[in-house]
Amino acid sequence: MSVDYLQAAVDSGAGAFVKTAVSETISYLMTVKWKADTDVGKDILEQFGSKEVVDKFAIKISKDILTFRSLSNAGRNVNLDDVYYPLTLTLEDNEDLIRIEDNTTINHKGIIVISGSAGQGKTTILRKLFIEEIKDKNRLPIFINLREVDFENSVSTISVIKQFFTSYGIECTDESISLLMQSSKLVIFYDGFDEVNQAHRTRAREVIKSTWNRYNCQTIVTTRPHTEIYRDGGCKNCRVNKLETEDLEGIIGKISHSEKQKEALISLIKSRDFLLEALIYPIMVDILMVSYYSMRDTPKTIKDFYAGLFRNLMYSHDLLKHFERHKYSELDVDELEMVFDSFSACTFLSDRYQFSERQIDRFFEASLMHVKQTKGKSYNSKMIRRDIIDGTNLISRDGTDFYTYIHKSIQEFHAAKFHIYSDDKKQLLRDLIRDNDSAKLNFLRFLYQISPKDFLLYYVVPYMRSLGFVGNYDRNAGYSEQQIINKLMIGSILEFSSEDSKVRSKSITIEFGLGQKIIKSHERLKFLVGILQDIFNPEIPNGYLLKINLRRNPYVNADVLAKQIQSGDIKPQDFTIACGINNKNKSREKMLFIHRTELSILKHDIHSLTYIDTDYRKYREMFEYLSDFYKNNIMPYYERKSRRSKLKITDI
Repeated sequence: MSVDYLQAAVDSGAGAFVKTAVSETISYLMTVKWKADTDVGKDILEQFGSKEVVDKFAIKISKDILTFRSLSNAGRNVNLDDVYYPLTLTLEDNEDLIRIEDNTTINHKGIIVISGSAGQGKTTILRKLFIEEIKDKNRLPIFINLREVDFENSVSTISVIKQFFTSYGIECTDESISLLMQSSKLVIFYDGFDEVNQAHRTRAREVIKSTWNRYNCQTIVTTRPHTEIYRDGGCKNCRVNKLETEDLEGIIGKISHSEKQKEALISLIKSRDFLLEALIYPIMVDILMVSYYSMRDTPKTIKDFYAGLFRNLMYSHDLLKHFERHKYSELDVDELEMVFDSFSACTFLSDRYQFSERQIDRFFEASLMHVKQTKGKSYNSKMIRRDIIDGTNLISRDGTDFYTYIHKSIQEFHAAKFHIYSDDKKQLLRDLIRDNDSAKLNFLRFLYQISPKDFLLYYVVPYMRSLGFVGNYDRNAGYSEQQIINKLMIGSILEFSSEDSKVRSKSITIEFGLGQKIIKSHERLKFLVGILQDIFNPEIPNGYLLKINLRRNPYVNADVLAKQIQSGDIKPQDFTIACGINNKNKSREKMLFIHRTELSILKHDIHSLTYIDTDYRKYREMFEYLSDFYKNNIMPYYERKSRRSKLKITDI
C-alpha cells in the first residue's frame, strides 16, 4: 500500500476517527497517575506519538475490526456503525441484562466470556465493545484474533501481546509488556476461542487465563457455549440473547437499502409465525434477505434457509439483472454444490475455514476425490473454485491470497449435508463419535435437521452402545454407586480414628483402578446428553446436565487434612472414605478422596473436591434421560423397520 493511499484512508471516515481517538487516549494515559512500579509500560504508549505508528494502527483497526463482509451486501465490506443493531447479553450468575449499544463498556476485574451459537453476533458484539472502548478514551484496547495466533509453537500471553505491538513497528520488551498489562491501562479482546484448533485449546486457555490471573489485565473473550474457557469456573459468563420479534424490524431497517424490500420482508415475517420462531439470530435475518427474491417457497425451518442458499446466491444477482453469469468450469449448479459440500466437509474435519490461495486449491483438489463426476466433463479445481467464490460469496476473498467462509455455519451445514448424502454415511457418522468437541454442536444439529433418522440410527445409537447401552433399554441402568467409587480409587483405604485423630491404614481385597476410564465415560456421556437436550429439549437451559465435571481433581492432600484434623478445625468423623494414589513420578503420596463432608466446616478449597453422592445422582439422571430417549425416540424407528424387514438392532 502506498503512503499516499494509506494517508487518504487514515484521513477519511473511520480511519480519521480512530486516529483522533487513539491519540487522545494516549495523551490522557500519559498524564494520569500509574500504579507503583508500572511506569516502564509507558515506553510502549510513548511510541504512539509517532504519526506513522498511529496511522498504521488506525488503518488496520478500520480495515480489520470496523469493517467486515456481509451476506446481504454480496460479500462486500460494510461499516460496523452503519449496520449495527443493539444486541443484548445476559449475565449467567444473576440473569442481569446488558444492552450493547453506544457508550457501553464493560468494566470487570477478571475475565468476561461472551458465549453464543453460530451467527448469533458474538464477534459483532466484541467489535462494538472494542470501538466503544476507543471512544471512552480511558484505556487502550487491543483486539486479538485467536485463530490467527500460532499455537503450534510455544506461546505465552506476553508473546501474543508483544506480537500485536511489534506488528505496528512498536519496540517493546517482555518487561514493558508485563508492566503495561499490570497498569490497568490496557483491556484485551480475544475473539473466537472456539475457532482455535482442538489440539491447541489448552494452550489458548492458559494464555487467556494468565492475562488476568498473572497480570491483572481485564479480558473479554468470545466462544461458543461449553468450550473449555466457557466451563472454567474462574470466568464470568455472559450469553448472547436470541432476537425478539421487536428486534427484527430494527435489524432489517439497518441493513436493507430498499424501502420496498424492507416493507415486504417485515410483512412476510409478521404473517408467518414459524419465521418469527426461526429468525432468532442475526445471520438468519441476513440469509432471509439474501434469498428473498430468488426463493421459490417460503422457508419453514432453519435448515430450509441454508438448503436453498447456495442456489439462491448463484442465481439471485443474475435474475435481478437479467443476465447469466459466465462460468469458468463446465459444471451446472447442482454439480458445483456437490463439490462445495465435499469441500466443506474436508475443511471442516481439518478444522480450517480460512485459507491461502495455495491451501484452498489443495482442499478443492482433495474434495473432488469424494464427488461422483459426470462423464464427459472436466473437473478443474481452480475453475470450480472461481465459479463458487464469484457466484455465491459464501467464501469471500480478501486481497489476492486470503479466503474465508463468510460464516462458519455455512461450512457446518454443507459439511453435514455431505455426510448425510454420502454413500458412506453410515461409517462417516459413526466415525464422528470419537470427537467430543463441543464446538461441533452446530454441525451435529444440522445432521439431525437434514435427516433425523440417519442421525439417530448411525450416530446416536452407536454412541449409546459405546457407553454400555444395549438393545433392551430396560437394562440400561449404568454403573452402581459402589462401582463408581471402586473405579475412582486405587491402593488402600485410609481411615481416620475419631478417638485419637491418627491415620491408620487398612488393606482391602478389591482391586481399584485410577478411574480414567469412568471419568472419560462421564465426559462422553455429558457430551451426548447435552447434544440431545439441545436438539430435542430446547426449553431446558443449554448445558443443564453438563455441569458435572469429574475432570476436576477429586483428591486433597492427606498431610494438610491430617493437620486440620489434629488442630480440631475438621472432625475426622466427617469423612468416610479416603484413598492413596500414585502421582506421575510413580512415588507414593497420601491423598484423600472425600465421600461426605459438611461444607460449612470444610476449610480446604472445596473446588478441588468431588462429592460422589452428588456426581453419582447426576450420573444416574443422565442414564435415565438416555434410557427414556432410547425408548421414546429410537425404538419407534426399529419397530417400524422390523415390521417391514425383521431388522435386528445389532444390524444398525
